[in-house]
Amino acid sequence: MNARTLRMTAVALALLAGGCLESAPAPTPLPPRASHAVTGLETATGSFTGASGYDTRGTASVFWTGSEWVVSLGSDFHHGGSPSPSVGLGTNGVYDPASRLGPLKAPSGEQVYPLAPGLDIGDYFQVYIWSDELSVPVGIADLVLL
Repeated sequence: MNARTLRMTAVALALLAGGCLESAPAPTPLPPRASHAVTGLETATGSFTGASGYDTRGTASVFWTGSEWVVSLGSDFHHGGSPSPSVGLGTNGVYDPASRLGPLKAPSGEQVYPLAPGLDIGDYFQVYIWSDELSVPVGIADLVLL
């Protein structure tokens, strides 16, 4: 159990013991986590939402491998076919063309994209699937620090 789960369990038990709660409903099970084709320390993760009328879904995560930062698209990743999609980064709804990590390797499944030298992952809070041809986002994942 992680620290947040332990704290939440302790609060629930204290409320039950004090008679504040009569019973608690069973928790909703979490969906299975996507697997990633990289090992290392996962530092942030997010779920894609389609954009500009395109279907993009699944998980993006940021990992420190011990020697480099990488963006990993999870086993649950799927993109519905925009022209010339690429992977990049952005913040507050603004894609940074200088952060382009490369063309999308496949329309679905696990994929790993190393950050280019000089990019600071701390400057970015979103992973983009970007259509180079249309110059629009076709999927955006807001990253949450772990």
